[in-house]
Amino acid sequence: MYNNFFNSRATNFQEKGNDFFNVLTDIMGEFDAIRGYDLHAKESNKMEVKQTLTSIKQEEMVHAGELLALLFTLEPEMEKFIKQGMQEFNERRLKN
Repeated sequence: MYNNFFNSRATNFQEKGNDFFNVLTDIMGEFDAIRGYDLHAKESNKMEVKQTLTSIKQEEMVHAGELLALLFTLEPEMEKFIKQGMQEFNERRLKN
């Protein structure tokens, strides 16, 4: 799945260097881990399991935030576009 995205001719991620590419890949890994911990916590009937997995999921969300900040440091233009998208979303949400 990720390989098609990164190998697309529409992107120039490889030209940005290994750090950018690796951090972007790590962000996707964090979100995949978040999804997995959330799913496993919901599937368990044991409170100790739910609490532990939920705590780990929250740590992964912090990691995702750290990695996004790092990505924006490596590629400031990406931060501009992501913030623009967030602003457009919030404007549409406020209209409804």
